Amino acid sequence: RRLTKADVAPVDAWRIMMALKSGLLAETCWALDILNILLFDDNCIGYFGLQNMPGLLELLLEHFHRSLSDVF
Repeated sequence: RRLTKADVAPVDAWRIMMALKSGLLAETCWALDILNILLFDDNCIGYFGLQNMPGLLELLLEHFHRSLSDVF
């Protein structure tokens, strides 16, 4: 079953950003899971424009870089 924004509680964008910044595994996994659900839902994809969430791209790239350095 495909999850949508109705399946998750109303989530503040700031909470997602702070969870990614925390560096804690559980918080980071939660934030990435919520981002995946919300970005997969066509009804709320416009909310996640980079102009609405400054710094999101840098945080995601930092996590990607960290995970690549852990692998290699």
